[in-house]
Amino acid sequence: MKKNEYHYSAKMITLVGSLLLAMTGGVAHAQEEATAVRVEQVKTLLEKFYETQRLISEEESNWQMEKETLASRIELLQTQIDSLQEKITEAEETTTEADKDKAKLSEENEELGQLASMQEERIVEFEARVRELRERLPKGLQVSTNSLFEKLPAEDAEMVEASLGQRFATVLGILDGINQYNNGVWLLNEERKTADGKVAEVRVAYFGLAEAYYAGKGEAASAAGYGYAGEDGWVWIYQPEISDRVNDMIDMYEQTKTATFLELPMQVK
Repeated sequence: MKKNEYHYSAKMITLVGSLLLAMTGGVAHAQEEATAVRVEQVKTLLEKFYETQRLISEEESNWQMEKETLASRIELLQTQIDSLQEKITEAEETTTEADKDKAKLSEENEELGQLASMQEERIVEFEARVRELRERLPKGLQVSTNSLFEKLPAEDAEMVEASLGQRFATVLGILDGINQYNNGVWLLNEERKTADGKVAEVRVAYFGLAEAYYAGKGEAASAAGYGYAGEDGWVWIYQPEISDRVNDMIDMYEQTKTATFLELPMQVK
């Protein structure tokens, strides 16, 4: 019991004792039985008072313990709330960064899509121009590049299975073949008509894609002339009088005849 509670009880005892003395002195003539009853009543009141004080003290003690327990629980809950709030903040920041990354990727994807569309337009143009070149190429070059030309999509194709990279590679392969051919001299055996209209085998010397000369030998000597690349293919000019000079030129190229100057016709474009 606390100090103030003891002080309070002592005062009560003193007060009750004074009452007992007053009662004893004032009613000395009363019967002893009445006095005993009053004493018993006072005793009972005191017992109830002390019991009440004890219960109050126990309740205060229990409340203090419960208060401390509640305070601990509140502190724990606050810690958990703070931790949860921190995680929520981190999640929001992560979500914000993810949204930014997503927006950036979406923007880059859109740019790539636009670039792909531009590239597709360019490759369609290149493919169209390469197709136009095909008929203007010498037969030998047409044969050597035929496999690449076959890979080109149809001009009116709506769906193309090949990727843009594959299509670019095909176009570049054709152009590379044409460029190599254009930088060299090529000797081929082809067929041409003689003066009497017969078909004979002749030798043809292609100077790249600029000019070509052909001539036969023996009975086919009259099958001679020169050619050049036109809009719709090679244009051949029949000119039998240059047969010997063309044969001499080819022999010089093959190093079977001493080199000398020759005069040959040329188409100036």
